[in-house]
Amino acid sequence: ITFDPKKKKLKGSGECITYNYYRCSNGKRVHSRAVYIAESEIDDQFSTAIDKINLDSELAKEIADGMVQLQKKSRLATDRLIEGYRQSLKEQDGREDEAYDDLKVGRLNDESYRRQIERIRHQRHELTKLLGAATRGVNNAVIETATSIIELATKAKSLWLSRSPQERRFFLDKLLSNPALEGKTVRFDLKKPFAVLTKIKAAVP
Repeated sequence: ITFDPKKKKLKGSGECITYNYYRCSNGKRVHSRAVYIAESEIDDQFSTAIDKINLDSELAKEIADGMVQLQKKSRLATDRLIEGYRQSLKEQDGREDEAYDDLKVGRLNDESYRRQIERIRHQRHELTKLLGAATRGVNNAVIETATSIIELATKAKSLWLSRSPQERRFFLDKLLSNPALEGKTVRFDLKKPFAVLTKIKAAVP
């Protein structure tokens, strides 16, 4: 997309007014003529994205409360999983001691003992990895990110209206993917978190 401003002289004063226009650069020669669109028209079309994600405070609170409850349930399930892994690791330690006792009294020969110890230690290694992954999963990063998205959505309209064109473009970078201009029509997709919000809004009676 090419920025292609047009200037028009004011009658009698000699001063010029600049009108901000954009057009396809037509690098692939798909257009027989240039199609211009005013910056204000582009802003109007992008503002529909803001309308889609904008949440009122009541709905935002309902979503936030729901996420907190979901996070609590997830945390309880993860805590149970971690405790199970820890208990299994203790059992592996006991199995290694039992194998050593069996070797001493002759119930296992050296080769059988070696194979059994290798198996026990491999299982301990796998359990340790699972425990580490489960422990790393216990954090508030996901809920904090979701909360930030909801806060942004509740302020989206006022932020959009109060921002300069440059700030609006930065704002849109956070919200949109695959923006394109087809003639005078703006096409875009909402990034996944915001697309989910629009589905939630649509599902609320």
